[in-house]
Amino acid sequence: MLLDLKQLFEIPDEQLSVDTALDFVHDELFGEYSFASPVLINGKIINRWGSVMCQFTARYTLSLTCDRCLEQFQQEFTSELEYTLTRSEEENYSSDEYCVEDGVLDLKEFVMSHIMLNLPSKVLCKQDCKGLCTSCGANLNKEQCSCKKTNIDPRLEILGTLLK
Repeated sequence: MLLDLKQLFEIPDEQLSVDTALDFVHDELFGEYSFASPVLINGKIINRWGSVMCQFTARYTLSLTCDRCLEQFQQEFTSELEYTLTRSEEENYSSDEYCVEDGVLDLKEFVMSHIMLNLPSKVLCKQDCKGLCTSCGANLNKEQCSCKKTNIDPRLEILGTLLK
């Protein structure tokens, strides 16, 4: 979806409301995450005395794989996008600025880059996920394994003889 912002850059106090759904369902993020629903965008773009501000809320659901137990699950996200839109990259370009060189904002690319930059570094199905047993591979969230839990680091095994 392309938004023509040329007029908005020229007229102070001009604003554009945005309320749309972007379909990323067939897109994957880094080959691991996929969208389970369209990305709902709601917000506005405002020219405040020559400074064009973009304020959006994005709501979406991702299909994820837990980093501990490898189970598939879905998680909802709400993300706030607040950027200053500029028409040219300047020397003092900051991370909260987004360059719109020709005055046309590709909303799909803009939102996708924000989502990719804000993906969680560690994905867990729940905060207290127990993960997999290191011996048998059983999912410890679903079952108890009968593995011997006295795994001792081989470098420290000699210290066990002192206690006997």
